[in-house]
Amino acid sequence: MSSTQVSDLSPLKLLTKLMHLDLAFARAVSDLSPLEGLKALESLDLKYTPTSNLAPLAGLRSLRVLNIRAVSGADISVLAHLKSLRIET
Repeated sequence: MSSTQVSDLSPLKLLTKLMHLDLAFARAVSDLSPLEGLKALESLDLKYTPTSNLAPLAGLRSLRVLNIRAVSGADISVLAHLKSLRIET
């Protein structure tokens, strides 16, 4: 889904076994709340997306890699409890 005009991620809620998601350059994506239930997600690329609210990712305990390069104002403190998470900026 990289470099698309997709803005609504709600259809992804059904992909509960999804492990990798690339939303890089998806400049219309701002709401990550549909990703809250993706408990198997291990890597997420958000570089150059306009989202800054990372709180919906706080419950994703399988998340190991998160790329937020060029994501303005993202508060990573909400993910501090995810000890295995590597955040790429």
